[in-house]
Amino acid sequence: MLVLLVVPGVAIASLPRSFVEVDSGKFGGSHWRFRVGGGHGERCIELRLSGRSSGYSKGAVCDQGIPMHWHWQMVFGVGGGNGNFPTVQLGISSPRVSRVNLLLGHPGRHRPANWHSYELRSITRSEAHRAHLKRDFHYAVLTGMGFLCVKKVRAFDRFGDLVERRSLHCEN
Repeated sequence: MLVLLVVPGVAIASLPRSFVEVDSGKFGGSHWRFRVGGGHGERCIELRLSGRSSGYSKGAVCDQGIPMHWHWQMVFGVGGGNGNFPTVQLGISSPRVSRVNLLLGHPGRHRPANWHSYELRSITRSEAHRAHLKRDFHYAVLTGMGFLCVKKVRAFDRFGDLVERRSLHCEN
């Protein structure tokens, strides 16, 4: 089952011919890959999930330099399903943010929401050059089993100062 969550204002567009893999990992018997590509004023992001328990899921979005309205925002996720299937979600931030604390909910499951802390990463100069992108964002890849949703965001700068605090709608 493919679940694609898209932030309003970000359009699915023609994808660049080549992506540069900037991150990958394994969890829950599955493997995920995060790739970026750009050019012509667009930033394209691709997220893949594959494995015996998750099958194969892929999602990609492109934006045309749309300014971020928040310091932290979820972009999309792949996988999930109602059960114990792996899910991978991608969030991006402004370069000012270096860490986020997220209260993650689990819709449709009888589990309480819990806080997770993520140190954000950025793409390297070499990756940005090969992908034809600006290094104007940080990112975090969230992993979990079943659906995940972000209920609250606490974003911090490199000095530990709070730069954003907000609650999001998340149905449990």
